[in-house]
Amino acid sequence: MKKIYLLFLVSIFIISCNSTGNEVDPEGTLIVNVIYDSEWPPQDQFEDLRVVAFKFEPVTEEDLTRIGEMLISAELEYGVSQQTVRFEEVPNQKFYGAAIAWQFGPNVFADWRAGGINNNDFEIKGNEVQITIRVDFDNPPPFP
Repeated sequence: MKKIYLLFLVSIFIISCNSTGNEVDPEGTLIVNVIYDSEWPPQDQFEDLRVVAFKFEPVTEEDLTRIGEMLISAELEYGVSQQTVRFEEVPNQKFYGAAIAWQFGPNVFADWRAGGINNNDFEIKGNEVQITIRVDFDNPPPFP
């Protein structure tokens, strides 16, 4: 009986050594392919242009100002036909779509519209997610 008890204790010890219980999925990568379907407006109509990915369900274009609740890219390049934006080391979570945030005036807290939208939810769980956003400056999409 003592041998069985000892074997049981050793088994428990080995199992506990192999698993810390604190395992976390590695961070992931979001790749956004941006395709511009229209001619670019004059550069003076742009204060800023960025890719944003929503950590919440957006409702109105005012949501483009919720800076702390989105992934936000560096400023996008003006005048190109397409570009790719990579977000590395993205924490694991669900995202409720992504958009091209277009700042058209000087007010950083109000002068934003969506130049393009991808309404599909996606989840980062240590994986790589690729999405495409098409931009038509002549016909901006309804938001969201």
